[in-house]
Amino acid sequence: MSTLRLLAIGDICLKTKNNMRPFKNVKKAFRDKDILFGNLEIVLSNLGKEVEKATLLHTSPDKVKYLKGAGFDILNVANNHIMDLGWEGFNDTLEVLNRNDLKFIGAGNQKFNHSYSLVERKGIKLGFLGYYSGGFGDIKKGVFIDRVNENEISAGIKHIKSKCDIVIISLH
Repeated sequence: MSTLRLLAIGDICLKTKNNMRPFKNVKKAFRDKDILFGNLEIVLSNLGKEVEKATLLHTSPDKVKYLKGAGFDILNVANNHIMDLGWEGFNDTLEVLNRNDLKFIGAGNQKFNHSYSLVERKGIKLGFLGYYSGGFGDIKKGVFIDRVNENEISAGIKHIKSKCDIVIISLH
């Protein structure tokens, strides 16, 4: 089996001061990878209504260019900020990621069922699963976010393990 370099990044917030490039100082480190994975901790949308909470993270969908420019391959969207602009912002974020050929896991809707995703490099197939341990109250409009739950995680692993060589789980 080949050697594969997976680089995993924690919470990604694309809000920057003076529109500075958020990965400017680490972009060199991102080059030496086969797969770049991260937790997208922000809504990429101008749609929807801000929910009531202490900290909101959302930005213009054009900021997806920073993810593309840095070379991200796959993102976990199951986290505490994905619903910061309600279901409209959530759905728009998934559309933005899809239009830009960025795979995502941990959440979906009627159009995108992305509980898991498969990525293949150098003949090695990796299966990614993403989960979130919090709650959002009443989620509507066909939106789902995978929750940290032992039974759900076990079922997810069983579902994808025959489709890949390695299973990677992101817990937020």
